[in-house]
Amino acid sequence: MRLSQSVPQSNASTVKQSIQSVTKTQVFKNPCEEEFGKEWAFFSPDGSAYKGTWLKALRHGYGVHVYPNGDVYKGEFKANLPHGQGCFYSRNPKQTSESKKQILQFPENEAALTLIYEGQWEKGYRQGFGRFYYSPVSFYCGYWHSNMKHGYGILFYSPETERSSVLTAAQQQQQTHVVVSHGVSTIKSSRYEFGPIFIGQFQEDSRAGEGRVIYPNGDVFVGIFDANAAQGQGVLYFVEKHSRQLSNYALGQSVCSQIFTDYSYIDYETILQAWAHICGGFPTLSYDVYQSLHEKFPCDWEAKFQPDEHAYPYSFRAENNPKAAQIIIETDSVEVMCRNLPVKMRPDQNEAAKMLHLPVEDDGKTVPVNMLVDPVGVLAEQIAK
Repeated sequence: MRLSQSVPQSNASTVKQSIQSVTKTQVFKNPCEEEFGKEWAFFSPDGSAYKGTWLKALRHGYGVHVYPNGDVYKGEFKANLPHGQGCFYSRNPKQTSESKKQILQFPENEAALTLIYEGQWEKGYRQGFGRFYYSPVSFYCGYWHSNMKHGYGILFYSPETERSSVLTAAQQQQQTHVVVSHGVSTIKSSRYEFGPIFIGQFQEDSRAGEGRVIYPNGDVFVGIFDANAAQGQGVLYFVEKHSRQLSNYALGQSVCSQIFTDYSYIDYETILQAWAHICGGFPTLSYDVYQSLHEKFPCDWEAKFQPDEHAYPYSFRAENNPKAAQIIIETDSVEVMCRNLPVKMRPDQNEAAKMLHLPVEDDGKTVPVNMLVDPVGVLAEQIAK
């Protein structure tokens, strides 16, 4: 007696197709296999390893390369070098060249690997558009040439960055260095969850040409940079205080300046245009308000950037004041917009308040400017914190 019957041919074919479809979804498929043939793994005597496609005994097409110290590159290759789109991951702790390397198909899921760069490569160099991460809260996105920042780009500084150093060359290296003394960090924690943002041009890894800085409290600087520091004439907008400081800069330091307490349409437009930049808008704006400002105040730099709402930290911002947001979206008046923004521009201050409310850069060491106008309110705010 037979305990099972043979499967009909039609059903057998269906089962075989189902198994094949499940297998295909579970197995990593190299996107270049069809063009360059089957991928192969190779372990080199120098401690490196590679799994991917080849052409004439050279890495070519797409693959994962593990370096002797354990760092990983995943992406496109040409003539044995990273070329095209790819990601570079740094391993911590590093491995020795003698240790056996594991070729990971998904290095982004490995806890010991940290994404350092994702973007375009040419002949082994970072070239084209890409993002370089100095720390989880500090990164550069923009254009590269021969491994150096070159062209239009944006620097996202860490929250610990001192405001006074952003216009100087002191922030050339963006890594967050925490100095520990007797077990306690000597870096004062920032009251903001984000740091300043620089939007502008770079030349051979340094800021050069027209640039804008957005500070965490909403203030905006517009000026010219040379050798990574502000040089020549620049304007610093103290937004909430509704004043602007016109200065001449040398190596990022203001050598002479004038204070003005009036804003023109151009001033409002400059601030809103900076806040609404496609890659580095002001973080406290809700997404709907950001989109509205972006449409009303387009920036000619935007054509130089690749919009990717998932790649920037301010893409999904919640609305804290729906009524104010609706007013901003519906109006075309820059003054009405500014009066309803999260950081209020206050054109209606009286002359006495303007005199007392002189802009002082908040470097965390000076007395709050509001202390001159509202000492009780400032003290109450400090106690509440």
